[in-house]
Amino acid sequence: MADGEAMTHEQIYLKQKILPELTAHEAQGSLYRLIEQTIPIGYANQELEAVVLEKGLSDLLETSPGQPAFLAHTVAYSMDGYPILYDNSHYRADKYTFHNILQREH
Repeated sequence: MADGEAMTHEQIYLKQKILPELTAHEAQGSLYRLIEQTIPIGYANQELEAVVLEKGLSDLLETSPGQPAFLAHTVAYSMDGYPILYDNSHYRADKYTFHNILQREH
């Protein structure tokens, strides 16, 4: 939610041993902040695809079925390459613009 408006729906999966005492209240805030109290996040890999929203997700995002959305699949890793979390997030296409810097190693 942003200013009372539905923006994103996230499904985040992480190993219980990373945040074994996580409460529902804590999960409403920044999971990255909580995770980094235990283990530093080194980097993430993200894949972005265009999708159309089905009824259940469109209801959650307060829009109509069939509306376009971005679906981001993200895996965040520790500094040593250990996968920490997996995230599927649907972003309303009418509310988001993605900006990526693609740098090539020489």
